[in-house]
Amino acid sequence: MEKNNIRMFFVRYRLLMGYILAILFVIFVKPEKKLFIPAIIVSVAGEALRTWASGYIHKDKVLARDGPYSFVRNPLYLGSFLVGLGISLLGGWIWVMIFVVFFLVTYTNLILYEEEKLEKIFGEEFIQYRESVPRLFPDPRKFRRGGDYDFSLAMKKHREWQTWLGIFSIFVILFIKTLLITK
Repeated sequence: MEKNNIRMFFVRYRLLMGYILAILFVIFVKPEKKLFIPAIIVSVAGEALRTWASGYIHKDKVLARDGPYSFVRNPLYLGSFLVGLGISLLGGWIWVMIFVVFFLVTYTNLILYEEEKLEKIFGEEFIQYRESVPRLFPDPRKFRRGGDYDFSLAMKKHREWQTWLGIFSIFVILFIKTLLITK
């Protein structure tokens, strides 16, 4: 399979694959109560980052460079990583490793695809941004305030409320499962 075809496979089917992995996780994991607090903290931090980043996105119209985009080019994906990492902690190291491999393979392809697209749309502006801001590992020293954060953009247009609800639902289901397993 050609490199671009592989990349497009991951771009197109990432959500479906993520949902399948999440369903398998919920079915097969035996969560430990002691891991719920750290898992919730990591996942909530990730979704808070996603919500913050989503309030700056005007897709394909303006290159987001403010708020979290000032210190990491892909704060949405970093947030998604933290959400998934937090949830996968409940399954132990094997599930963490499965999630990390899934994330790296899937999101590396997605990020490369999006960078090609952004370079075509924004040209030199994106090239300069790409050269000055790290891709996925934040550099907090680069943070700068500015821009117009729009909470309704994050919640209504980008539907981050659905992600918050999904995270909450998974934790409730897994907590109930924990109570049923320990009886």
